[in-house]
Formats: sequence, C-alpha cells, structure tokens
Amino acid sequence: MSEAGKKVFVSGCFDMLHSGHVEFLQRAAEYGELTVALGSDRTVFELKGRPPINSEEERRFMLANVACVKQAVISRGSGYLDFEPELRELMPDVFVVNEDGNTPAKRKLCERLGIEYVVLQREPHPGLTPRSTTALRTVQIGRRALSMCWTKRRCALSSNIYFCCLSVRARKISLYWRTLISHRRAPKRWPTPRAPVGTLFWRTI
Repeated sequence: MSEAGKKVFVSGCFDMLHSGHVEFLQRAAEYGELTVALGSDRTVFELKGRPPINSEEERRFMLANVACVKQAVISRGSGYLDFEPELRELMPDVFVVNEDGNTPAKRKLCERLGIEYVVLQREPHPGLTPRSTTALRTVQIGRRALSMCWTKRRCALSSNIYFCCLSVRARKISLYWRTLISHRRAPKRWPTPRAPVGTLFWRTI
C-alpha cells in the first residue's frame, strides 16, 4: 500500500513496456502517489542515437493506464536530467530510481531540492523472467535480420530456379534448331525404282 499524502516521482524512457517496468512502477508506488516523467522522442534520440520504438504519446498513454500510476507526463527538458522542470513543479516527497538509473547528478539534484532519493534493486516479479528493453530490442533486431536473410535466400533460390528453367528451355530450343538444320542439310535419298514383274519373270527363265 502507498503511503498516504506522499508524492512519488520516477523518470525514464519506458520504451517497449514490459513486466520489468511494471514491477518497478509497482514498487515505487508503495512510497506514495506515483507520477511518471517520460523522456520525449527528441531526448531518446539524443541520448541513444535512435528513435524509440513507440512514440512519446503512445508511451504516455500506456503508462497512464497502468493501475499504480496516478499520472504520466512528457518531460520538457533534455539530456539526462530532462525531467528537472517537472520535478521542480511537482516537488515530490520521494524520487525513486532503479540501480541502472542511479547517477550522482540525480542524487545531487534531489539533495538541493530536499527530496528523498531512493534506489531500488532491479528484480523481476516473482515467477517471471527478468526483462530489459535492451535485451528485447536485441532479440527483435536478431529476428528482423534472420527474416531479411531468409527473404534474400528465398529470392536467390527463386532466381536460380528461374535461370535454370531458362537454361533448360534454351537447350531444348537449341536442340530443336540443330535437329531441324541437320534434316535440311541431309542429302535427299531417292527411292530405287522397282523392275516390272514381267522382267523379273523372264530373268528367272
């Protein structure tokens, strides 16, 4: 159960929402009413060098509909402290991060603002496999590469079959023309004339 009256703040990209995210949010919500600050599409691209799988509005929609989340907002800042404008506006009682998101800059910011800083261990929900966005993205890229490889192999196989059929057809046409030409060049054999029956009879006498 969350502590009554306390406001809790978390931040992150939360791209490709998975069970590890939900477990972290549930544990953070035990400290009070939970607000999630999402990294914008621009910030994700700046930090990771690639756009997110899901847009900022789609990620906000999914997180806002997680039962333990009170509200989800898109951070207006940039860089690793992109959530700072929202943090100063809300002034929560607790700022929760997991061990991967724990940085000295976040801790110092909370100390200056008088906000309690809590670091949670990264643990999966009991009975579930540990999940991470990086691992899921790696699997997705691997599957996409395998699919592309298989498509290329099928195209190559189809091309080989096509050219093989053309080759067989060309051989048949060549054989047909060679046979036709050989028949035309062959000397005509005229049939030997038969002797009259009477001639054969007189010759036998």
